[in-house]
Parts: sequence; structure tokens; C-alpha cells
Amino acid sequence: MVTSTAPRFVTDRVLRLRYWLYGALSLSWAVIAGGRGDWNRFVVAAHRMFGADGLHVYERNVDIQTGPISLMLARLLSTTPRNGFVACVLLSGLAGAASLRIIEWQALSREPASRRRIETGCLIGGVPLAFTWSKLGGYGHLDDALVLLTGVAATVLALRGRTWAVAVLVGVAAATKPWAIVFVPLTMIDLLPALAGHARGLWLRSLAAPGLAIGITAMFWSPFIIVAPGTRDAIRPTVKVADDSILRMIGFADSTVPAGIRAFQVLLAIALGVCAVVARRSVSVMMVAIAVRIATDPGTWSYYTPGLVVSALLVDVLGMRRILPMASLTVLFFLAPGWLVPSSDLRAVLRLAGCLLAVLFGLLSERVPSSDPMHPKLDPTAID
Repeated sequence: MVTSTAPRFVTDRVLRLRYWLYGALSLSWAVIAGGRGDWNRFVVAAHRMFGADGLHVYERNVDIQTGPISLMLARLLSTTPRNGFVACVLLSGLAGAASLRIIEWQALSREPASRRRIETGCLIGGVPLAFTWSKLGGYGHLDDALVLLTGVAATVLALRGRTWAVAVLVGVAAATKPWAIVFVPLTMIDLLPALAGHARGLWLRSLAAPGLAIGITAMFWSPFIIVAPGTRDAIRPTVKVADDSILRMIGFADSTVPAGIRAFQVLLAIALGVCAVVARRSVSVMMVAIAVRIATDPGTWSYYTPGLVVSALLVDVLGMRRILPMASLTVLFFLAPGWLVPSSDLRAVLRLAGCLLAVLFGLLSERVPSSDPMHPKLDPTAID
């Protein structure tokens, strides 16, 4: 059911000023979050990569879990005020606003007659998104902000059938932050029409696109791994199980977490992402993958939350088409911060429920058809 009545407070003036509102909220909350977080670590590692450490940078700086592209960017921004932290906050905020704009633009291009509903839904969903997204800038995680922006853009391009562009974006994202490899299922949107035999050449593209994404990732990472084999172990985050993590809730501690937890996390996220593609719900790939990451990660950092919120907003606006963004508001509620829910055990239970609901929201959302003429029968469901 599609709701079209906007709340009374949503006037035309408010809608026109919505991006100024997002910007003000993001910057103010980023300042409150404060503290640079890991930014200085990235900058130090970036200087070492272009200095004495070179390709051994990950092997000799095991406390960084970011990609070569991120270190290059950190080195560039370090020449700006406050060692680049000001630029980090500003660019992170811009990435959040751009993500929201891409979602809105894609929805309007499909349903131009529903402009007010779409803009209102993005306005309501944009407020919690700005709140959570500010954690990325406040804690110096420009890399995660750029990866989430890339994931949103890749999802929209996948819905438009731009498979090769999606593959390039996913490859670059994984070279920016290793966990972005879970977006690979977005490159497989040609798989269904290839199986059905609707267009010649789609078999090649359905297999080659994921290969291109992985190849671009390997192009950036292979020099480090070849020269310094220890890079493979260094880029795996140190296993430290948070008190409010789901792993702690089911009985795992720092010394008992399996060594292959990261591989399991990635494989499960990719598998469920492929299930979303097969179910013709590619719009939910990002949300399903990030839900798996949050559910299976030993850490519970607040800068994980914006990924689930922005991907839920994708599903809300493109896959559910309701004026009230229920998916994004729901996951935000279940990923409550410690100051709101003091009990770590209760936060772990809520986290598990939120991740399960995110997967259900994704797999039960409406089927969004591709707009590429090569996919005329990808989804028989038309959006009215």
C-alpha cells in the first residue's frame, strides 16, 4: 500500500530547504561526535606508505583496516587544516547528502508524478540518516562514507542495467575499504535474464562483471600482498568482542572467536546478496549485506549504523514506496546507542532483531524492474 498524504509540517518551503537541513544536522552532530577518531592513524599510515614503509605499510601498521585508495586520499588531505580532519568531516557530510540525492533522483526518474511523496519520504528518512552519518565524519571514517556512497550509486546503476559501471564502482569501493567486497552481488543483475535466455551475450557479462570488480580490487591490493605477504593478516581487524555484540550474546569471547569469522561474514553476506538478486530485489542487496556484517561482527562501533540506515532508506524509497520510511526508522530503533539503552545484553538482543528485520524488509520489498532495454523481462511487476 502506498501512502501519499504528507504530514502537515512538511510544507513546500521545508522541502526546498531539506538539503540545507541535512548539511546543518550532519556538521553539527559530527562536531558533537568529535575527536578525530581514527583519522590521525590513517594519516600516519598514509605518510609511511609514501615514506619508509612503502608496500609494507599494512604489515607494519596492523591497527589500520582501510584500503590503498583511502590512504592516498588521507595523504592528500593531510596538507589541509587540522591534518585533514576538517576536510574529512566536510567530505563525509557531502557523501551523505549525495547518497540521499541519488536515492531521491532515482525514485523521481521512475515516478515523476509522485514527487511530493518521494521528497517527503526522503526528508523524514534523511533526519535519522544525517544523525547516524555524522558518526563517520566525527570519527574520521571518510573511507566508510565513500564506500556507502559508492554502494548507493552502484545499486542505482544496477537497477538501470549498467553492469560494467557497477563492477568498476564495486572494485574501487573494495580498494577503499576491504569489507565493500560484499557488494559484488550487485554486479550479477544480468544473471536472471542470462539463465532465462532473454538476450545473447548476457552469460558472458553476468560472469565477467563480477570478475572485473574482483580484478580491480586485486589490482590495488596485489602489490602489497605480493611484496608483503603479511598484509593479508594485517588487514583483518583484531578480534575484540564488544559487550553488546551478538557474538558475545551467543557465548563467544575474544579467545574463542573462530579465526575464519571474517571469511564467514563475507561469504554469508555475498550469499544473501545473491539471493536478493535471484529474488529480483537487487535494491536490497546493500541492506542485506550490511545487516550480515553488523550481525556477525565482533565490534559494535556507532559508525557501522549509517550503512544499514542508508541502505534501508534505499529499500524504503525504491522498494516499498511509502511516505513513512519504515525500514530505516526500524533499524535505527533496534541499533539503539548505549546512552539510550544502557544494558549491553539488551542492546545485543535488539541488534539481532534489527538485523533479522533488515533482511526480511529487503527480501520482502517490492520488485524493482531494471530500466535497461536489454532486460525487458527481468521483472514482470510494473511500478504504477
